[in-house]
Amino acid sequence: MKKRVLLISVLLIFTILALSGCSSGSLGGGIIPKDDFTPSVDDGPTSELYSRYQKYKQDASLAFDSVEAVSGDSFAVEQTDGGLKIVEYVGDDKVARIPESIDGKAVVAIGEGAFANKNMRAVYVPDSVTKIDAGAFSGCAGLVTLRLPRLFGDFIGYAFGADEYGENALSVPQSLETVILGAAVTEIPENAFSGSKTLSAVVLPETVSSIGKFAFFECADLVYVDLGEGVSRIGDYAFAECRNLYEIDCRNVSEIALGAFYNCSSLNKISVSIIGNADNAYFGYIFGAETMEYSADFVPASLRTVEIDGSCEMIPARAFAECDGITSIVLCDGLENIGVRAFYRCRSLGAVTLPSTVKSVGDDAFFGCDALSAVSINEGLSHLGMQAFFGCSALTGIELPMSLVEINPSTFYNCKSLVTVRLGGVKRIGKDAFGKCVSLTPISLDGIDVADGNEALGAIPAQKK
Repeated sequence: MKKRVLLISVLLIFTILALSGCSSGSLGGGIIPKDDFTPSVDDGPTSELYSRYQKYKQDASLAFDSVEAVSGDSFAVEQTDGGLKIVEYVGDDKVARIPESIDGKAVVAIGEGAFANKNMRAVYVPDSVTKIDAGAFSGCAGLVTLRLPRLFGDFIGYAFGADEYGENALSVPQSLETVILGAAVTEIPENAFSGSKTLSAVVLPETVSSIGKFAFFECADLVYVDLGEGVSRIGDYAFAECRNLYEIDCRNVSEIALGAFYNCSSLNKISVSIIGNADNAYFGYIFGAETMEYSADFVPASLRTVEIDGSCEMIPARAFAECDGITSIVLCDGLENIGVRAFYRCRSLGAVTLPSTVKSVGDDAFFGCDALSAVSINEGLSHLGMQAFFGCSALTGIELPMSLVEINPSTFYNCKSLVTVRLGGVKRIGKDAFGKCVSLTPISLDGIDVADGNEALGAIPAQKK
């Protein structure tokens, strides 16, 4: 009975090692990914959502560029502290750009119901306005675009008569698609836009430095967001359940909290300068994964492209492990180290360029990246870890830099489509480094110390260790 228990225990340990991709002691012993895996296809530019994203990206920035202010005769006004208060809009313009002054006096306020029930498609509120009473735009059922100098009442529904952010969904017109905020805004408060289900585009000024938690929660139709260049922090679940968000640029953001993009199930591209955070350095953290174990499960299946800004110096261990849907990783100059298993089994990843600033690539870094067909390694790389490209079965050629003098064991093991290799400054090739690379064409190994298991390199006899 004891022997049976011992045998079961040994088998269990071996199974765990095999599933983890460990070699259980022998070089070249990693698990080769299944051959029936079908890489994801980046069909973003052909999709309707992509077209909408491009439309809002262009239209939002140009919304009022050619629109002149309407005549002062279109407003009923009264004196207030600091200037004039609009008490009623009496014009019939479909697009109304409110003037900064009327008869030489600054327009500083808009009263309750001043634009109530007006049939307008777009309204531009100038920076001179420092106060808007609740419900100033209530009942504007056809309003599509609204430009505000600041977020009055700390939530979008205030301008439409809501008493609290929980009424955003009921008070904000279903027609409203685009909101543009002015330079008076320094932060987006908690829950500011939450529940605004029909909102499609938001443009923030460079003055905004932080976005509060749940700020855009359940803005289900939000497709385009321009964060400006000043946002440094995005709070917990800030964009959670924004299921139509197509692309987001967070390159200037130094802190992205847990679940900031939870269930953004249409997200196609994201640009970041930080992976998770200091205590949770894995990609799935910003999508709601509370532990690294479930990181890949939380990354949207729609995500195709990740751009990592040069201010990120290191990609942590297992940061993107098993993120099957990602087809493109853009690494910018400034990156220095790629950690162990950083892109382990990113099985749709098609090509990678390592910038010249990268000095080290960790063990198993690109292990099992089935679709990886091209890798560009620039001068400067000095360390390429064991099994770094193990099982990259689509890789056809590799050119190593002069700065790399040693290829570690099993680095390119089972790269069965690998045809050409240029060894650059390599002087030592470890055991099984090119094992089972059955398509390799012969190359000269003169002056290179080659360990066992690299017979595929060519017919010229190699010096054995």
